[in-house]
Amino acid sequence: MAQVSAVITPIFTLFYGQKDITHDIAPYVLSVTYTDSLKSESDEIDVQVEDTAALWREAWYPGKGDMLMLKLGYQGETLLDCGAFSIDEIELSAPPDTVSIRGVATSVNSALRTASSEGYEETTLDAIASRIAQKHGLKLVGQIKPITIDRVTQYAETDVGFLKRLASEYGYALKVTTTNLVFSHLPTLRSNAPVKRLTPQDVAHWSLRDTINRIYKDASVSHQKSQDKALITANVAGNDSAAPRGKSTSADTLKVNARAADEGNAQVKAEAALDDHNEYQQTGSLSLMGNPQLIAGNKITLDGFGVLSGEWLITRARHTFDRASGYSTEIEVGRGPKTAGNR
Repeated sequence: MAQVSAVITPIFTLFYGQKDITHDIAPYVLSVTYTDSLKSESDEIDVQVEDTAALWREAWYPGKGDMLMLKLGYQGETLLDCGAFSIDEIELSAPPDTVSIRGVATSVNSALRTASSEGYEETTLDAIASRIAQKHGLKLVGQIKPITIDRVTQYAETDVGFLKRLASEYGYALKVTTTNLVFSHLPTLRSNAPVKRLTPQDVAHWSLRDTINRIYKDASVSHQKSQDKALITANVAGNDSAAPRGKSTSADTLKVNARAADEGNAQVKAEAALDDHNEYQQTGSLSLMGNPQLIAGNKITLDGFGVLSGEWLITRARHTFDRASGYSTEIEVGRGPKTAGNR
């Protein structure tokens, strides 16, 4: 007797506030898309529904700032918990009669995006992040190394924009959710073990790119302190061993214009800047059947892709439930020497 393969059924669950509206909304849903980006300030959701009955024009019209919670995956399996989203945009259009309900993981009810100016002296990155998190009633998530900051100014910047800039200077990615301020240490993510192995047969479409443009051989920081005129310098060498053919970097040095409290501080900034630029040495995108494991910040192994096989970091992921085609995942990936395991 021929063996019958198991049928997997893609599903989603959607809560509006504390109410499970999955059963009510399912007959009208055209698609549900969750976008997760490593370096974006906030994750996003987009719910597309058909509205021939004009329900969303009146009785079902959602409230801006109201909360949506989404999970995606397959029936009988652990679902991808996409988190909570604050509705920030509603779009009605016709013909055909459709509604787009878009939300962001950062609450639109928070003052986190209000521009302000403030100076910080003799402090640490962790202390600044903790202070801003407490100011907005958020929980600080992630381990932040004890990095000394002698002076930094937030000048007419939003709190989230200021923190994102500061995090990037020291090798962190920042993400804001409705309840958390999340710091991810990029060198740690690049060194983690892959969660999934993919071959060309697993992928519906793929594209991988290898470049030398704006990929630097080394980086340097030079800062003269105003108090005692001491010159703080740091130089970080890149690595040429990741190139499948020829050179992997240009002959250029990345000059980092940044304050530095001491040589250790300058070294961290030089390494963060070099790794951030050189992570785009190789980039790509892959489309495949939906997989809840493929989220931004996780690593995958590509096998069977020739010289571009190996470990890659997921920088962006888009998970979509579509009424016609089911559950699919699109990911953007990147790698430099550290992600590839060569530094």
